[in-house]
Amino acid sequence: MEEIPSKIPQVSLENIETTLSEIDSHNSLAKTEIINTIKEVETEVCSDIIRKTKELKEDNITTRNLVRQKTKKLDENVSKLADRQDKTDKMIEDELQELENEFELQENEQKEIEMEFDKQEEELTLEEFKKQEKELTKS
Repeated sequence: MEEIPSKIPQVSLENIETTLSEIDSHNSLAKTEIINTIKEVETEVCSDIIRKTKELKEDNITTRNLVRQKTKKLDENVSKLADRQDKTDKMIEDELQELENEFELQENEQKEIEMEFDKQEEELTLEEFKKQEKELTKS
């Protein structure tokens, strides 16, 4: 058999092992860097979550306190309005009672005036009757 000259360059086994060792070393370094980066990011994310959770709790407490303050203020205002309404109702009732009393007084005065008028009218009629009777007796 005849030897065919090889066009593939001959590389020594030692060079291949060295190259593989370098690649392995680079891969190991890259792997370590990736793991460290992941751990750093994980730590940052955890810190952010803890910070945001604290901020959210503080915001919730602040909101709750604000709601309590506003509710208390609203209750006070409703109470004031209810008191004003009660006072207004009382004032209207008093005014109505006063008007009813005044109306009753005027009604009584009117009755008295009518009675006086009727009495005077009766007296006048009686006087006229007597006058007419005198005139008739004279005639």
